[in-house]
Amino acid sequence: MDQFSFQNSENLTITGKWLSFPLKESKTLKKAWDLLLIHAFPFDSTIYLPNMKSESLIKELNELALKIGRIRLFFPDLPGFGTSTPFKTKPINLAPYVKIIHEIIQKFEIENLILGGCSMGGYIALEYTRAYPSELAGMILMDTKTAADNEEQKANRRTTVKKIEESLKSYQRNNGNIKLQQLYDTDDAIKDFIDDLREKITSKKNTSSKQLLSEQILLMMKEQSPNGVIHALLAMAGRNDTTATLESFNKNVLIVVGSEDSITPIEIAQNMKKIASNASLKIIDSAGHLSNFENPTIFNQILFEWLKNSVSPKISARYL
Repeated sequence: MDQFSFQNSENLTITGKWLSFPLKESKTLKKAWDLLLIHAFPFDSTIYLPNMKSESLIKELNELALKIGRIRLFFPDLPGFGTSTPFKTKPINLAPYVKIIHEIIQKFEIENLILGGCSMGGYIALEYTRAYPSELAGMILMDTKTAADNEEQKANRRTTVKKIEESLKSYQRNNGNIKLQQLYDTDDAIKDFIDDLREKITSKKNTSSKQLLSEQILLMMKEQSPNGVIHALLAMAGRNDTTATLESFNKNVLIVVGSEDSITPIEIAQNMKKIASNASLKIIDSAGHLSNFENPTIFNQILFEWLKNSVSPKISARYL
């Protein structure tokens, strides 16, 4: 998987990962589609590494690209996550994140966009669809929802923001260089927040493999920027309800949810399927709120079959 990095219109460094198929360029190559997946909170693009390192998925995507044309996959790091720099001012909603995604799309001349995301990534994908509905060829919504925060949820997010800001005071001018790891190690309130979130994110089956996944999830969370987390919490608290957006979207939608997702449970995903005009719902067994990360093999099968059957025929007819 290759890395990308560029300076956006506000002089932020935006980074991420990407793949292009077929792996060996063909002189007769035509454009098919581009898939862009946005990561969950509070993570970065590495939540998609278990999926994109799959030899079977790479082989299948390569074979599909040889038939229908160039396929590209993009996995950006949102501002303040991974190696992307945080916003310079606090967002009040998801609009600044939508702008970042739009700049990535323009930068790489992305066409026939299939946009998706997990959790917060799904919120952003839906908000992007609300702003630019005609740009999308399809949408993938993983362990997410269309509803905005209620007042209690907003208050909880803002309380967490205050805790992080209070914890950051002891670092003074060094704020921009620290990670959640340092706050986790020195502040019980931050440790409790991260441990509680990890507990909610992971599925409840206490096996050795699940324990390893839980540790990996904890490590990913502790690698993020506190300011990135603050900005994301405030933006999610101020986000729009996108139920009408999903209802009016007339392209194919793939909805995926973990069978043990306690944050956005199966009932929410089922309701989203009813709302959408043309949606498929897939439930991944023994997975929590990061269903693609907890069970990448099953997720990859679902993703490829949906891309091949729901998206590729329409696009290949246009370009071949």
